[in-house]
Order: sequence, then C-alpha cells, then structure tokens
Amino acid sequence: MNEMLEKSKILYHDARRLARKIIPPKMEYIGYDQSLHPLMKMGLEVSVLDHNGDVRVKKKMPNVNTFHWGFVDLFTAYWSQGIGGGDYDITTTSGGTKHPDQSESAGEEKMFVGGPINNDDYGVVVGTSNAAIDLTDYALTSQCDEGVGLDNLNHGATGFVAPATDGTSRIFEVFRTFSNNSGADVDVEEVGLYARMLTQNAVSWDYVMIERTLLSFTILDTDTDTVRYTISVVV
Repeated sequence: MNEMLEKSKILYHDARRLARKIIPPKMEYIGYDQSLHPLMKMGLEVSVLDHNGDVRVKKKMPNVNTFHWGFVDLFTAYWSQGIGGGDYDITTTSGGTKHPDQSESAGEEKMFVGGPINNDDYGVVVGTSNAAIDLTDYALTSQCDEGVGLDNLNHGATGFVAPATDGTSRIFEVFRTFSNNSGADVDVEEVGLYARMLTQNAVSWDYVMIERTLLSFTILDTDTDTVRYTISVVV
C-alpha cells in the first residue's frame, strides 16, 4: 500500500511539472494599480517669444527623445553618490571627460541650469547648426557665443517658473532672453540646455549638455527674443 502511495505521489508531481511546461503559469503583478495610466510620459515644448511676448515659433514633443546621455549620467552620479558604481566619466561640453563630485556636502549646486547674464557656459543656449540629433552629442554643433561679433548674442540670465499642476501633468518652465547686437541677423537652428557640474573633490566647475532640439528662427539685428522650455511629466 505504501509503495503504491509513493508511486502515486511521484506520478502526481511529474504531471504537475509537465503541465507547467505545456501551460506556463500566468505572471502576477503585485501592487500594480490598474486605475493608473500604464505609462508615465515626459513631455517637452520649446517656444520662441518676440520682444512683445508673442510666440513666434513652437515645437511640441509629447514623448521626449531629445534628452542626451549627459542627463542620465548626471542623475545616476548624484542619486548614487558613488554607491555601486564608483566614479562616473561624464563627457563635458568641451569634449573631455570628468568625474562629477558625488560627496554629500551641503550647499553645492551640482546640477545647476541657471546660467547668469552674459554667460554662455550653461543654462539655455542656442546655435546655428541644423545637424541631425544624436543622443551621444555632448554640445551644440555650432553654439552662439556671448558677444557682439558674427553670430554672437548677449545672453540674459536663465530663469525658471515654479512647478504647477495641470490635470494629470506637473509642469515647469526654463527660459532665457537672447539679444542680438552683432550688426547682422542671426539664424538660429538649434537650442539646448547645459548644466553646471561640480567635478570630483570640488576641484572646479564643468558643463554638461542634457538636451538639444532643432528649431529654426531668426533673431533680427538689435532685437531680443526669448527661448522658453516647458517640461512636463504626465501620468
């Protein structure tokens, strides 16, 4: 009797193993709220306003595909503070690689986009090249420098609008004015966002491109236009 019982148990377990191979068990998601939208989206809108505040041109991207590798690299470095990955090599706008400072020191603006007036190192930046977007790019292809020479512009301070909720979206804005005192019109073809990065051991500041968008507009001689980024997270 005991022998027959043992054989029955073996046959039962063999049958269950065979059933699993023929009909795989259905995957079960634990803690997934079906009432929520299945995908969180990050949207981006880049617009150009004239000196009167009227929109001249606008480009809207519901699903952002123009944030570059520097964006992810900076987040990884600062979120981890070196845990699990040691030092990170991040390509800067000059084309070299630097280790970001990953210490826990307070008061250090390690991923700052608020470029000051008459500064073209970071903040909202513009350029004159329409070269195709490549997410491995580390800088605008042909940036407009600060100044009054050919294709130069005078940069205002980069400003921000505090985050606000609109329906299921959380939105904030980054903007900057560009004044043309070069003596000729400047044809802009690319806009971008550069962040300031504190390098390892707080040795120096360097700069990393986190976004580049192709957008065509002309800043007339002696005129001032504003480039405005509207960034949204939609759930």
